[in-house]
Amino acid sequence: MTATDISPQAAPAIEAAPRPASDIWRRGRRHTGLLIGGGLVLMIVLIALLAPLLAPHDPYLQDLNNRLVSPIWGEGGSWAHPLGTDALGRDYLSRLLYGARISLLIGFGATAIAGVIGTTMGVLAGYFGGRIDFIVSFIVNVRLALPAMLVALVVVALVGGSLNVVIWTLGFLVWDRFAVVMRAATQQIRSLDYLSAARAAGASVGRILLTEVMPNVLGALIVVATLEIAQAILFEAALSFLGLGVQPPTPSWGLMISEGKSHMFFRPWVIALPGAALFILVLAINLLGDGIRDVTATEGRT
Repeated sequence: MTATDISPQAAPAIEAAPRPASDIWRRGRRHTGLLIGGGLVLMIVLIALLAPLLAPHDPYLQDLNNRLVSPIWGEGGSWAHPLGTDALGRDYLSRLLYGARISLLIGFGATAIAGVIGTTMGVLAGYFGGRIDFIVSFIVNVRLALPAMLVALVVVALVGGSLNVVIWTLGFLVWDRFAVVMRAATQQIRSLDYLSAARAAGASVGRILLTEVMPNVLGALIVVATLEIAQAILFEAALSFLGLGVQPPTPSWGLMISEGKSHMFFRPWVIALPGAALFILVLAINLLGDGIRDVTATEGRT
């Protein structure tokens, strides 16, 4: 597989072109997926920020006398623990609220690292072409030949699982789509008149890349970023489920699913609740990304 082989996957993002802000706003208000996804993402971000105020209990506080208490709709449930407790008696609602912080922190942190790496490589390859393009394409191909999850498992197993390790590991593993999309988007605009005018006016390469190229590939960059945030969150959940991601007692949705799997047949809510939260977050981010792509594209749904 080569870098050019996967460029069609980036086509929907590359089709994006600058549109008047009023037009984008009008189409955004009429795009159901964008409104639903954006609303859910905003709600989850607010929950994560306000977790200390919303959580009824300390998410780390153990109470072995209240182990595996059912949610309020189950037998023996009470409003003292609306979503029940886990095997160590920790309040499940509080851990879910704080878990949103972990998922969003890892998603945004890993994507920021990957975005810097991939965008830099892609823009340089697309603008200069030639030998630089060849080197970047080779590096992308090497990255694609490595199974990301397997590499993440090896790195985390060797270095040790922690929040920072997971963020940096994922950041160095999910940059390839940024590089491919930014390379293709930059290639489309590098010969346009406004770039030629900037070069003729004596603008430096750095100034051209920052003030002329980047603003015109920003739409594609935002779309790719939303997709990679969702992917990073799923990667973290998988690593935590396997015991190699965020370590106990940190409230991570993937870790909560892992801790509850031994009780899934008798207390199915211990995996259903964090699983549902993870599903809603990833779905919301994908809907938001698809909506941004549609409303910023030259021809999109209205």
